[in-house]
Amino acid sequence: EGHNADIDSVIWLSDNQFVSGCIDGDLIIWNAKSTSKRPAPEKFLTVGPGALYSMTVIQKETPQFLVGLGSKKDNLKLFDEEGNSSMSYEGHESAVYSCTLHREGRVLTS
Repeated sequence: EGHNADIDSVIWLSDNQFVSGCIDGDLIIWNAKSTSKRPAPEKFLTVGPGALYSMTVIQKETPQFLVGLGSKKDNLKLFDEEGNSSMSYEGHESAVYSCTLHREGRVLTS
């Protein structure tokens, strides 16, 4: 089980979870504490119509992560550790290849 296309980004959410993002717009949240030889997928998501190019994490009480997508609109989204999208940012007219957040999570750049 896993991705069906190239992986463009991987981030750690916590000691127990990491997220991988794929060129086809799919995202997988993985259980890093799995007792099998490889991590177990916990959740599969399709986060956009375009490719997923970048991710960054905000370490808060509940980890969140920002995702940069290849679509022309709705191409910067914020997700929680369960994979729920809590916010979408506008302003880019093309793909978001890189994104980051201030360490306190107040300012994002892309």
